[in-house]
Amino acid sequence: MGFGVTGATGPTGITGPTGSYANNSPRSLSRYHNNSQVVATGMNTVLQFDTADTSLGQPTPYNPTGLVEYQGGNFVYQAQGSVTVLVTWQIGWQYFNLGQRATWLCYDGDNGNRYGYQAQSSTNTNPFQASSTVITMTTGQYFNIQCYQDAPSASITTGGNIGGVSNNRSNRIQVTQI
Repeated sequence: MGFGVTGATGPTGITGPTGSYANNSPRSLSRYHNNSQVVATGMNTVLQFDTADTSLGQPTPYNPTGLVEYQGGNFVYQAQGSVTVLVTWQIGWQYFNLGQRATWLCYDGDNGNRYGYQAQSSTNTNPFQASSTVITMTTGQYFNIQCYQDAPSASITTGGNIGGVSNNRSNRIQVTQI
């Protein structure tokens, strides 16, 4: 039983795995920060993701019309109605063997309501954090990814080429409409 499109042999439009979106997903946004970023001790810091991630393995091209758009640290939903998205991100931290590292998604400016919260002690030479969460957004709402560290140093960095990652891609994010 079908509804007019039957998969790879369907008559018109997107036809399954061999259709026009076989190798890309216009419903996914992938970005990274093209530099390291300083995180002051004891301060919640909004991470930047200033560069479209077109690396192998990332869904491209992204068509932001009606979905989520990146605006200087914030990911803003511009369309009408609501959308549910899966947000996944990774953070690479500069090695400093003391203190905690934390990351979370801050939704619509409410820093006390943290999604995907993940914390760890910094005890290895290449500390990375990876997290994900699902949120539903309505028109004009936004989120950002924040981090925190409390090493007994004035500041440490995140991002860049930590852990053998090249081209400053240790801080990455993917936002996918589900």
